Amino acid sequence: MYNRDMSILYYVSDKLDYENSLGIHYVTLEKKIAKDLFYLGKYTLTLTPPTPNTKCKIMSREDVIAMLDKDRAKFRNKKIALQTPTKNKLHPYYITGFMDGDGSFVVQVFRNRTK
Repeated sequence: MYNRDMSILYYVSDKLDYENSLGIHYVTLEKKIAKDLFYLGKYTLTLTPPTPNTKCKIMSREDVIAMLDKDRAKFRNKKIALQTPTKNKLHPYYITGFMDGDGSFVVQVFRNRTK
């Protein structure tokens, strides 16, 4: 597990250990690795070994779990806009959503006001 630009290595383990000990679901893990997507918008999960320029800041499993739990809480409470109306063409409805504290996704549907 690296930071976004893979300049800092935080944690090394096999794939199954990520799910079992860090709480990252295997489907999420597979998707992040296969598509080079960031986990929680902050971390790179990869099977790539570190380069000589990589700073190794290997953390204990407990420290990584604490760091991920803190970032998960921030990520869940961040509002996510799914569709926003444009100035040129207003849709009759638009949808927004956000992750609340217990991990469920809340969707809100609004009707655009006509002029």
